[in-house]
Amino acid sequence: MKKVSKMLVVLLALVMALSISGCGGSDSGKDLVGTWSLDYDLADLLAGEMGEDFEGFSAPLMMSICFEFKEDNTFRMYGEPESFKTNYSAWLDEFLAFVSDEDHAILMSSHITSDLEKVADYIAYIHQGQVVLSAAKDAILDSYGRVGCTAAQLETIDRADVLRTRKGAFGCEALVADRVAFSRKYPMLLVERTTLEDIMLFVGKGETK
Repeated sequence: MKKVSKMLVVLLALVMALSISGCGGSDSGKDLVGTWSLDYDLADLLAGEMGEDFEGFSAPLMMSICFEFKEDNTFRMYGEPESFKTNYSAWLDEFLAFVSDEDHAILMSSHITSDLEKVADYIAYIHQGQVVLSAAKDAILDSYGRVGCTAAQLETIDRADVLRTRKGAFGCEALVADRVAFSRKYPMLLVERTTLEDIMLFVGKGETK
């Protein structure tokens, strides 16, 4: 690409709003008892990071930060999720329009796999400090597969043919990197297409065979 427009979106306000809790106050703060909210447009933050590249964006990115003050002088700070989700959905559409220009790129860090499936071209999955998967999104979804089987059937599968396994009360599952090749070798087992979320759950919570 001739030019890569870098967009570093750090939603610090959201992280703080969802994770910070504290206590404090005094008798003079009794008038504050109740829930107060502050509406903030994160577009201002992005405009500062992107400069002139931000001019083409039209969707707002509003979120509400709420403060709940209690009579025992404690308070809670949190983000109102629905206001954020509504605007974030509009921003995903803006992202797609932005990267339709071959000179533009977005580096996006997210655990919301449905968003990644919608907007990402390449996926890099980091688990416990290691890059465990890095490839084009379409190549991953076209190749990877999920096998459903019994515990006895799982024992008949060559260790080299599966990446991760999960065992439950009603059967077992296995993640494979090439479902077409797996189907040829084990025609008696059903291999289904999988999702990014499934792959990440296998890697994060599954077991090696």
